[in-house]
Amino acid sequence: MPVLLDTSLLPAGERAEALQSVLTGATAPHELRLLDPPERVHARLEHWQLSPDIALLHQHSSGVSHSRTAKHAHKDGPERVVFVLHDGGPGGYVHEERAYPLLRGALYVTDLNSCYSYTRPGEGSARIVQVERSALGLSMEQVQCAAVHLQASPLYRLLRSHIADLCAAAPALSLSL
Repeated sequence: MPVLLDTSLLPAGERAEALQSVLTGATAPHELRLLDPPERVHARLEHWQLSPDIALLHQHSSGVSHSRTAKHAHKDGPERVVFVLHDGGPGGYVHEERAYPLLRGALYVTDLNSCYSYTRPGEGSARIVQVERSALGLSMEQVQCAAVHLQASPLYRLLRSHIADLCAAAPALSLSL
């Protein structure tokens, strides 16, 4: 079943804690802040496991902020890399102390063992490809370097389109596995 969480089924006072628990389990330990009043908070998180090393997620929610600090980085967590295709209003993204604007339609890459924050006020969604770093054969430092140069890559538009297409096909892909 691809839906990990639909907060519309929960009382408003339980939504933040439920989303924190599900997102931490699906990605890596981090702090989640919901930016809207409790009665307006909502989120839906879908998940498709394509292989032992690759998962697709789709998060649609009210305003949200994800932060992984040095405190979280000291906890053991899976060594995963995420490619995030942002589909929401403007916000901010910080990866290893480097700030980027969070823009609709832009693609970002993050090593989930590093320090980062995504902040998106208002309604929006993210399509996410999550890959075990060992399957990519990359170190955390290489992923951090790629994050800095991703949008300047001649393959950026191709990768962004491929991720959008992959996420759109997720239900059919997961059924064929």
